[in-house]
Amino acid sequence: MSFKNWTEADVQRFNARSRGNPPPDDAQGLGKPVEHEADLHDDIEAYCKGRGWIYRHDRMDRPTTGQVGWPDFVIFGEHPKIFIIEAKAKGGKLTLAQQGVLAWFKKLGWEAQVFVVQSFDGFLAAVEPLPETPRHD
Repeated sequence: MSFKNWTEADVQRFNARSRGNPPPDDAQGLGKPVEHEADLHDDIEAYCKGRGWIYRHDRMDRPTTGQVGWPDFVIFGEHPKIFIIEAKAKGGKLTLAQQGVLAWFKKLGWEAQVFVVQSFDGFLAAVEPLPETPRHD
């Protein structure tokens, strides 16, 4: 398959992954940011359960008892897929602690697995495979 078969959405997803700190999902054509972060969390959890994936997710109704800044989801899909997801509602910003933890993941080599999403479409773009890239043998 060649790059010329990619849709505009495929290109935007690839570019967002490459940048590591993508603009809001709607600017990438990945859906309108949610108004309530809890709704996005619920959708992500339902998707993970439907796929049979194991994930770590803390409660949203109480202050964390875990590491401050830890991402909303660490998801284990089929080996070797791991996704580190921070979900934000429209206008939501990463805290300094969240920025630090996500940067730490990237420093340790997990950059391609770190995503900040504001919509369910943005989440799907992060976890669904991209089209095959052409091989240049």
